[in-house]
Amino acid sequence: MQNEILTYGITELERYPACICRLHCKEIVSNDLLYIPSQKPDIECIESVHVHVCVKNFKIIKTIMGTKLVIEGIKKHKVMYTADNCEQSVHSAHFERGFCEFILLDNNYYSSYSQCVRDVFIGVEDIIVHNYNCRIVDISTILIICPILAGYSGDLKYQ
Repeated sequence: MQNEILTYGITELERYPACICRLHCKEIVSNDLLYIPSQKPDIECIESVHVHVCVKNFKIIKTIMGTKLVIEGIKKHKVMYTADNCEQSVHSAHFERGFCEFILLDNNYYSSYSQCVRDVFIGVEDIIVHNYNCRIVDISTILIICPILAGYSGDLKYQ
């Protein structure tokens, strides 16, 4: 039976930038199967899962489907668990997973996106541990990806 697993890394609403263009935000579910390294002991129960997501790079590309913002990012996971051994010591396993996503931009909204997109914000909306056994942890993370546009006053302020 699984215990109550604590999750850390969900973005607080106050941390969302005010200058997000809601028109171009994209929500995704990112699934990761994480394998505990062989040098670590087996899992008896997971105590907590920490997730941190950051943007590594972004660029604007032109395609036959239109202008796209391509985002390259990294998800960092830390799994804290009680070992399935007589000491029942607490261990952690760290993982990094790269990902790539895109947002199709409205060609009529701005004439030159390459000058308008000044940054990309990624928020973690939820973290779900689906299942685990003694060596594998299955985690889904709900992410929201939003371009931050230069000179944009914002139409999205969470309250």
